[in-house]
This record gives sequence, structure tokens and C-alpha cells, in this order.
Amino acid sequence: MNSVDSKQVFYGSRGMIWIDGQQIAEITEIKATLTAEKIEVNLARKMNKGYKVVGFEGN
Repeated sequence: MNSVDSKQVFYGSRGMIWIDGQQIAEITEIKATLTAEKIEVNLARKMNKGYKVVGFEGN
């Protein structure tokens, strides 16, 4: 499956769901929730903690 290009994403009141190149449904509302998976990293010359995103978990 191809990744989504940011130019294909828009805000509006209508849309379509496509899976593997086939249109599955027309929609009026959809919600996706992503949670970033982060790890703690040490930063040079810094006393505070830093974090790096290493993945996403969604539903």
C-alpha cells in the first residue's frame, strides 16, 4: 500500500475511504487517534531530559 501524501489530506465535511486502491465508503466523519512512542535520550550540554519519537500506536 502506498503512503499518504500530505497534499492528499484536507479538512472538510465529506470524504472517502480507500483501501488498496479501491474505494470502500463515503464518509461524513472519521477520527483517528495516534499515540507517539518515545524513548528518553541524553542531550549534550543539557541538564534536562530529551525524548525521541520511535514509533506510533493508533486505533
